[in-house]
Amino acid sequence: MLYFDQLSTSLHSNPIVNLALYGYLLHPRIIDWNVRSSMNLSLGTSQSRESRTSNQQTYFNAYDAAMNFFPYSPFKFELGARDHIIDTKADYNALSGFHGRVRSQEQRARFAVDKISFLPTLSFNYIQNRTWSLTEDRSEQISRQFTFSVASASGGSSSINLSGSFTNTKDKYSGFEDHIATVQLGASKQLSDHDRFDLTAEYYRYNLYGTLTSSLNYIGTLGGSTRITGGVSGSHSASAYSSNRVVGAGAGLTVVLSQVYQTGVSVGMSAGKYTSLLYGVSTHSRTFEPRGFLQQTFNFGRSVLSDNLWVSYSVRDYGERFLVWEGGLANSLTTSLGSFGISANYDFSAQSTKNSTNWTLITNLGGLSASGTLASIIHSRSSLQFRSDVYSGFGIFNTNQQNLNLTQNFDAQTVMYIPMNLGAGLTANWYFSSLARRTYGWYLTFTSPSLFVRGLYATYRYARNYDPYYHRELSENNGSMHYQWRMIIMEVRFRLAYVPNRIRDITFTISRPF
Repeated sequence: MLYFDQLSTSLHSNPIVNLALYGYLLHPRIIDWNVRSSMNLSLGTSQSRESRTSNQQTYFNAYDAAMNFFPYSPFKFELGARDHIIDTKADYNALSGFHGRVRSQEQRARFAVDKISFLPTLSFNYIQNRTWSLTEDRSEQISRQFTFSVASASGGSSSINLSGSFTNTKDKYSGFEDHIATVQLGASKQLSDHDRFDLTAEYYRYNLYGTLTSSLNYIGTLGGSTRITGGVSGSHSASAYSSNRVVGAGAGLTVVLSQVYQTGVSVGMSAGKYTSLLYGVSTHSRTFEPRGFLQQTFNFGRSVLSDNLWVSYSVRDYGERFLVWEGGLANSLTTSLGSFGISANYDFSAQSTKNSTNWTLITNLGGLSASGTLASIIHSRSSLQFRSDVYSGFGIFNTNQQNLNLTQNFDAQTVMYIPMNLGAGLTANWYFSSLARRTYGWYLTFTSPSLFVRGLYATYRYARNYDPYYHRELSENNGSMHYQWRMIIMEVRFRLAYVPNRIRDITFTISRPF
């Protein structure tokens, strides 16, 4: 890499060795076990004319063992343990620098019950971890985590799920102790084919901070053409310095007028109170937002035309009052022409916000895409997208943005001595309101499931893209080869990129399952 006319080099290597053993005692349905061991060595060296740095990290997983009792029965019990060491060294200009060595031991247990008609599905997990330093910098942490889950369903008409997690972390030398607790509840009740209630609740506690949220929602239908929704929600959070309470409610009505038209209205509202316990000051917040829409869908031949008109008005009071009008019209058309499927869309939206300053935003979105087959073997995908954002009003810091995006992709499957898939594509972007006026890029791809040798899977991709910040084209090569001989799996990956620095990365992996 050249930086200010100085050459610097970086070299990284990452050899990995994994070993895994599996077996059973007495019978596979009584006790099965597995043991894994691995070593991961990461080496890196960076050198320039004035300095040289090197780092080395060794991850040695002595064992990760698990034993499952009655794995195929309704009652399951699992015990596990793990022991690993992480050794880290860093040197600068041949001078001895940082050296850290950390050891970690973990024990875990799990009990589960399932597939018993008169009992819910149960799961209980316990994990204990001890991590300590093996060098002069003394440190030691012990963490314990308990998790559980309970799930039950009754005849498909009702269900309930309860889960929780409790974690405690303690540092031996500093005396610091951390507590985290989370409990989640979800329930659903189907009163009939047309009515359902859903309940959710969550409690979270972290040391001196806690929060509780809940909601109850209803979904129902009348006469098959009218849908009714409604719900209430609430949240409460508190710490040693503040508290915040929010309650909300909402309702909606959707009516199918005919096979072509449907309309709907909805309204949502909320109220909250924030209190600073430190200063004894409280602030109130309120929101109110009605919304309505009218949608039409026409089917004629192989074409579908859809239009959606919507409008909303909201009042938001957070100590400062905001009045927001929003509305829009969305149109889409899908059809087919020969072997191609074609879709087009146009969306218009406008937003007006009034408070101490007034401003508006008008957005136009348009797009056209086509997908189909050429000459029976070439699949083509084309897309043209346009977007415009125009701001006006006092105190607006946003700038107007307009951009146009064009993409074209081809891919084909063929056999010329070997089976292969060839692909090519390009993209171009035009920006009309920023310093970067235009960007572009293109790529070529090659894939073969049998590259001259049966079972040798190979891929390659070459891409070039113009970067407006560097004012130059950046190229990248990526490839891989995968081959399995009997039980031995071999894989090699490489990457050569100029982004804008030169990067060369080669990875070779060989593995065998036992």
